[in-house]
Amino acid sequence: MWTAATTDVFDEWFQTLGDEERAERNAEQSDVAKTFRELVARTGNAKTKRIAARRTQELLAEMVLSEIRAALGKTQTQMARAAGMKQPSWAKLEGQSDMLISTLRKVMKAMGGELELTVRFPQGRVRLKQFELEAAAAK
Repeated sequence: MWTAATTDVFDEWFQTLGDEERAERNAEQSDVAKTFRELVARTGNAKTKRIAARRTQELLAEMVLSEIRAALGKTQTQMARAAGMKQPSWAKLEGQSDMLISTLRKVMKAMGGELELTVRFPQGRVRLKQFELEAAAAK
């Protein structure tokens, strides 16, 4: 259910209404909410759901570290602890646009992921396995 902020003027006006009028106004709001739910249900066909799922995957594929952490429902402190660092260090990492591959691998591991590097060329994509081999040797 959606909520809306009200002004003092509105609140004063609403209080001047009788109990019956207030109940009627509240019922109108409930009808609007029900109508919206019905609209969503009617438009939520299989094609719409497929489009929404594909767009969700596109958005998930284009995230910065802080968005990934938030999507995982984790705090900076929790992620820092998992990576073996302090929260201020994690916060700094989230703001960086340049870091060592080993650091990025450590961050992805703390998030429960695995780092894969892919390079895009006009002729196609190439996955760099060199850094994966380095990580496997370090285990």
